[in-house]
Amino acid sequence: MKISHQLCDNHESITSAIAKLSNANILFIDCEGKDLGSQGGTLSTLGLGIYNSPDGYYNSREGELTIYIVDVLAFQRPCSGSLDNKHANAQPDLLRSIFDLLASSVVLKIGFDLRMDASELLHGYGVRLTCVLDLQVADVVSRTEEDEVRSLQRLMGRFLPAQEILGNRELYKKVVKLNGLDGALMDQGIKTIPKKRVDHSRWMLRPLSERYVSYAAEDICLIYSLYTAIRDNGKVSLMDAVARSEGYIQYHASCRPSKDDIYQRHGLMPLDEHGDLDTKRTRLCAGCKRRLSSSQFPSLKSGVGIAYCFVCYAVNRRGKLREKRK
Repeated sequence: MKISHQLCDNHESITSAIAKLSNANILFIDCEGKDLGSQGGTLSTLGLGIYNSPDGYYNSREGELTIYIVDVLAFQRPCSGSLDNKHANAQPDLLRSIFDLLASSVVLKIGFDLRMDASELLHGYGVRLTCVLDLQVADVVSRTEEDEVRSLQRLMGRFLPAQEILGNRELYKKVVKLNGLDGALMDQGIKTIPKKRVDHSRWMLRPLSERYVSYAAEDICLIYSLYTAIRDNGKVSLMDAVARSEGYIQYHASCRPSKDDIYQRHGLMPLDEHGDLDTKRTRLCAGCKRRLSSSQFPSLKSGVGIAYCFVCYAVNRRGKLREKRK
């Protein structure tokens, strides 16, 4: 498969990219920036990939993956549409066609853990991502047949000590550890070469070096590889995963989270994105501040309820154990 990428940072390059992107039914997307989606965050680049194959199949050796890295800062100018004060009235004309594709209900956008990307686009530019397949959601769905032991093993060491989990299995059996992109690829049997690291604090510097452009393009390549693997293994209904993704990526729709809020920024699947909810009896979680089914809260053996949902209890417990080790 042929792979190419190009930086779009002027009128000619972005106009050419828009012409190609507008004909695509599927876009592979990924954003880069400073504290993306969080309070004080800023978008630097928007990566968009399209795949073309002579036989129309999304894994053909004869196909081509073309990646456009849009330098958002190159087209920034005051206009209207954003939800927060920092970018109030800021939507560049040359990006409007691309933003329309991101908001389109007929163009499928595929990415990995798009919660912060969606937050930045919504609060920074007034763009609400729709028709989305978040492969982090699809990865979790692909693990639904795992037994309880394997699910708990994913938490052990990577999030909480084994003795804590094994001694309190009832408290953690509803807690699902999220994979990062590399972990999801590994679970699908795809071996990857470690990416060259970049200093993420330098995403706002211009001009963008080829190292940073290549880094952004590589993420699109990995997202494409994960998509084809999940699609081909047949374990996941992509339509179901798209339906679940819609709510997942809007996790921060009400406001930008603080980058220091441990109950908003952690590596666990939000409870309301997997499992059934009893909407008749709900409680407000003291951690994530969301109203959830009462069944999503643990109880002490004494019968006294805990103020945190299962996920936030795990996050809180992790923080307390770390404090003890200091």
